[in-house]
Amino acid sequence: MDVQTVRVHADGSAFGPVLGTTTPRTSSLHCKTSSISFNGRSRDHASSHRASSGVSASSCGVQHPSHSLLPRGLESGTSTNSQPINCSVQAQNSEESSGIDSNDARQENVNSTSYPRSTEQLTSSTKTSNNPTITTSSVPATSPPLPFDGFPAANDGDLNWVPSWDSYVDRASKRMRHDMVVGEPVKRNHQPSALPPSFPPQIVDASVWDGNDLAKRPESWVLQVTKSEVDEIESAVKMIIDSNIALSDITRENFPLPTLGPKLDTLGKSLYQDGLGFFVLRGLDPKKYTAAENITGYVGVSSWVGDERGVQDEAGNMLLHLKDLGNKAAPSNLRQAPYSNVEQPYHTDSAEIIALYVISPASQGGRSKLASSGQIYNHLTTDEIKTLASSEFVFDRFSDSTEVPAPRPLLFAPAEPHSPHPTLAFSRRPLTGSSVSPRSAHLPKLSTKQLDTLDTVHFLAEKFCLKTALQQGDVLYWNNYKIIHGREGFEPTKAPPPVDSDANAPIETSGRHYVRLWLRKKGGGVSGDVKDLVRELGCYREHGDPPREELWPITPIIDWKHITTRTRTSGHA
Repeated sequence: MDVQTVRVHADGSAFGPVLGTTTPRTSSLHCKTSSISFNGRSRDHASSHRASSGVSASSCGVQHPSHSLLPRGLESGTSTNSQPINCSVQAQNSEESSGIDSNDARQENVNSTSYPRSTEQLTSSTKTSNNPTITTSSVPATSPPLPFDGFPAANDGDLNWVPSWDSYVDRASKRMRHDMVVGEPVKRNHQPSALPPSFPPQIVDASVWDGNDLAKRPESWVLQVTKSEVDEIESAVKMIIDSNIALSDITRENFPLPTLGPKLDTLGKSLYQDGLGFFVLRGLDPKKYTAAENITGYVGVSSWVGDERGVQDEAGNMLLHLKDLGNKAAPSNLRQAPYSNVEQPYHTDSAEIIALYVISPASQGGRSKLASSGQIYNHLTTDEIKTLASSEFVFDRFSDSTEVPAPRPLLFAPAEPHSPHPTLAFSRRPLTGSSVSPRSAHLPKLSTKQLDTLDTVHFLAEKFCLKTALQQGDVLYWNNYKIIHGREGFEPTKAPPPVDSDANAPIETSGRHYVRLWLRKKGGGVSGDVKDLVRELGCYREHGDPPREELWPITPIIDWKHITTRTRTSGHA
């Protein structure tokens, strides 16, 4: 592969040929890169080895010059297909300028020439370049409707549920989109008027973090329970079971934790206010208890973090067992992601607080990945923020109806006092479809611009995430509207758990088995449009809502319809 000299903005934040905005001056900057060739040109990405903390988590990003945005597999001189890559680059920067500031060039709508607004414009632009291959008549009459933002629809090969880095960089190269793959925080302070109303230039609080840093100091996000606190939990569990109190009726009042409870209450408040947005409770041992005791303890402990619980599907299930149920339960091409071993891209769920209790971790892979939404926001260009904040994304409901759901944004403006910064709320599956949930044919596809921006969010999350190597018995809590999350793929299970699992028998601890709760503090911790969205998603019983049936499965649900239906998972569908 050929290696080219590249120009770099003065702040070192872009790579590849700059669009005539600077007069280059050769500098002494040299770095190790991976070089990927596109149509005879190479795109160079700075790389270095990933730092390893040696503790219970690792960062997803890599420690390299900050203008590189590399996922796993591209940082150590190898590409995602493990082919050797030449590694050398000479970078250039500039003190002189043609009058356009580099940050202005990145934050303005540089896509105006890269993304024709319509098929007609696409025809006009290609005719201007003496390329008559694309015309309005080339669009089949049976094509899905155009995307709501008016830009051309993305190619089917690029619409991946788990985005492809190679496709992402290839599209950036072809469209000369240098802002797609930068890693420096975007400096919008000097031009706040370019942002949508109410959106801040930057987010600055404790929830804006880098997994590279947090992986080195787990003491800042792990609460280790003491033996006496475990005794408190066991005593409360016994009292609940002996009193025949239903799981739906457990509260902090009837699940007393004199020492641990106040700590959990404080940490629960920090999820909304001035904390990192997540924490891990460590020190429980699921192997010691029956399935019923494990779930009772989990629900009781969690009532101190969030005293309201949300329903997770249309059947009324209040907790779900996330476990690969194997091909004997349903074929892999039909099982939805929570019941398989596939990788899951970054997304949000429907609830305000998410809880995961680790009955047993995967023997290999399967780690949960958390990424700060604020950190991602600070690295988006103004144009990307406008795209995400536009009400032009159509979510697939995977129903038999041919109705087109009303489009909505993925990024919501801040609403004081509960949500002082913008909120990401989305799931990729209803936007791109997946192999087990193809997008409904009557719905408009994502546009090229929407897909580029959505993929940018994913790869920024991958760069800055914390990959939590959770231990058996850990409980992970996080604020769903401050953090987006994903999951590694992991080794497949060989057989599903027994259909007639005994709630009073020791809980099964084979294969990756997490139990999920959706929680919130009483009254909720979000406001404005996000609060309206949470109500629309129907997770919580709001004031005035009629009573609803609640199901509390103590053991995994082995039901074909449940594990193959496409109409839920995160709830955005």
